[in-house]
Amino acid sequence: LRCHRVDLGHGVVTRSQYLDVATEFFELDGDRRYLRLLEQGAPHEHLPVIGFLARELSQPPEVIYDLHRSGVSFLDITLRFGHGPEIFYVPFAADPGPPYGNAWGYYKKTPRARWNTIRLTDVDVVNFVNVRVCHDHYGVGYDRMGSIAREIVEKHLDLCLDAGINHEGINAEVAKGQWEFQ
Repeated sequence: LRCHRVDLGHGVVTRSQYLDVATEFFELDGDRRYLRLLEQGAPHEHLPVIGFLARELSQPPEVIYDLHRSGVSFLDITLRFGHGPEIFYVPFAADPGPPYGNAWGYYKKTPRARWNTIRLTDVDVVNFVNVRVCHDHYGVGYDRMGSIAREIVEKHLDLCLDAGINHEGINAEVAKGQWEFQ
């Protein structure tokens, strides 16, 4: 999910526009910081999380990336700087289904006072942060995310191909909203 060439009601967004938006959204020092992280091997899908955590934890993006590259999960980085899984919470009104449903269910099933016990994978964190960017910057309602899933999946495939990550194809799985990239 990167909103790459996706019409979110405000026109079509390209990859370079998304990087511009992410740079502005996370108040980074222009695309140079992103490019340096990419040159060091940061996966494209991690850039929004790195920017989000840098902003939320008041740390330089390079610190977040270095910790993650050393094997520390995004959630553990958050915990290390005194925050918890609550910073990733996305307030869907109803179960959005995969890829957000399982992680969203952790929040719904756990009393707020115990959210510090929730364990999110890096994939969960990437999904939640990208939803937040699409919501906060583009004004896309959290509950609309599922309705644009197919378009986002197709555009994600375009992004992967643009980045040189080849796929044989994509297909919807049996579970609502679940997709497989091959």
